[in-house]
Amino acid sequence: MGKLFFDVFPTLKTDEERKLLFQETEVEKVTTNSARSYLKVDMSSRHLIPKKDIYQMERAIKEQLFARTPIEIRIKESFHLSEQYTPENLFREYRESIFWELRQKSQIEYSMLQNAKCSFEGRDMMCLGLEDTVVAKGKKDEMISYLTEVFTGRCHIPLNIRVEYHKPKESKIASLLGETAADTKVAIEELKQTIQQDVE
Repeated sequence: MGKLFFDVFPTLKTDEERKLLFQETEVEKVTTNSARSYLKVDMSSRHLIPKKDIYQMERAIKEQLFARTPIEIRIKESFHLSEQYTPENLFREYRESIFWELRQKSQIEYSMLQNAKCSFEGRDMMCLGLEDTVVAKGKKDEMISYLTEVFTGRCHIPLNIRVEYHKPKESKIASLLGETAADTKVAIEELKQTIQQDVE
């Protein structure tokens, strides 16, 4: 059994709303690497916590407790939810966090999920309808891996994913070029990311 979050971080200050979200969570363990440049907090909760709030708490720990230390703070959350949760209602309730996190991870995968058609069958089957583009097919496995980690790894809700493809919508410019709107958008985002990496 772990310790309550604010017993581990007693001097940490945050707003009342976020404090309520974290006050009954438990820290299972805290680990760091040999260089002391990375600190991971394994935390468990019996209720969902929005990903934005997890990020803000990581930031608070860094700014308040390690302000002068070059260290990355990572909270790895694990949700132990009631049996009433199914993949469908979990997706409905946690959808905003999934999109927010995916946008931080990859603009391309974020756009893919935005344009996807998601439906559910039975107890644990997600039908993921992706646009039929070269990029979507190339990123399919990464999308499946991410969603599986969120549902099964983080939330402990069994999930199987069946991928289907549908014809993407075409913009006027894209149709003149003979390309799909999705391919055009993704290509632009890939170019932006490449330029950003070169600048960095």
